[in-house]
Amino acid sequence: MRIKKIEFASVKVPLVPLMDILNQGEKALASVPKIIVKVHTDDGIVGLGESYRGISEESVREASTLLLGRNPLEINFQDLSMPFNLNHLFEQAILDIVGKIFKSACYELLGGAYRKEVPVSAWAPYYGEKNPEKYLLSLKLPPIEVIKCLK
Repeated sequence: MRIKKIEFASVKVPLVPLMDILNQGEKALASVPKIIVKVHTDDGIVGLGESYRGISEESVREASTLLLGRNPLEINFQDLSMPFNLNHLFEQAILDIVGKIFKSACYELLGGAYRKEVPVSAWAPYYGEKNPEKYLLSLKLPPIEVIKCLK
């Protein structure tokens, strides 16, 4: 099995209501794109990966050449001369492929479940001008009773 093709898509992910109050204008967080990759194997298996915001598509395309022709079961990301800020994107896609090969969820590949419940926290993303009044509006995010922490 070898990686034969990698596709790329630049997407802008909108924020949930009220969070967009904090991020308006051309520097708004929602206007900063993410890159989605689809890694195809010659066996027809496809793995998906998602970048952090602000990673250039050009750098992703360049780094992807390190994976073409490789066996996804034998890739060690520590040995690749790939920029560190791009590892996560391709590692997600490779883990997706490996999970599909072994019919396992990603958490099982990584050693099993760590907990049965995950505490919820919220993050008030701020790009651009700081505005305390707008931040106070974000505190009204529903359902606030399930959020244990607001950062």
